[in-house]
Amino acid sequence: MKIIKKIGKWFLVLLGALVAFILVVLLVIRINSSGEEEPFLDEQSNVLPNSIAMHEDMTINGVPQRITIRGKDKNNPVLLIVHGGPGAPILPVIYKLTGIDLEDIFTVCYWDQRGSGLAYNDSVPDSAITLNQIVDDGLQLSEHLKETFKKDKIYIEGLS
Repeated sequence: MKIIKKIGKWFLVLLGALVAFILVVLLVIRINSSGEEEPFLDEQSNVLPNSIAMHEDMTINGVPQRITIRGKDKNNPVLLIVHGGPGAPILPVIYKLTGIDLEDIFTVCYWDQRGSGLAYNDSVPDSAITLNQIVDDGLQLSEHLKETFKKDKIYIEGLS
């Protein structure tokens, strides 16, 4: 029984150290971040002429939300990524870590839905985060993307 208690204490100490390390790393990233999206560069470090790398805070159906749009060529098809929300927004870096770079073949819109990620706002009540409301927000955002990029249609990737 004493061994189990010792293992449990060490586990808690290690878990605490891991959490502290992660918080320090996030703080360092935040301090060193300009808040601007990293542009796409060619071999001479010039911004690719038709690329896009931006984020925008916007109001969709009366609620603050955020989109990050990235792509090497704005003429590529548009892909809207709809995450499982509200606690699991997808960051652009996720695809780079997996070795799949959708931004090479799509203009990708990463959407922080109402109440999630960088769109988190504690004034948005939980009751305002419903499946129907997310669908309505997604339809409005889809229309915005079609107008912005002059497309008849966009692609949607749903994750959960």
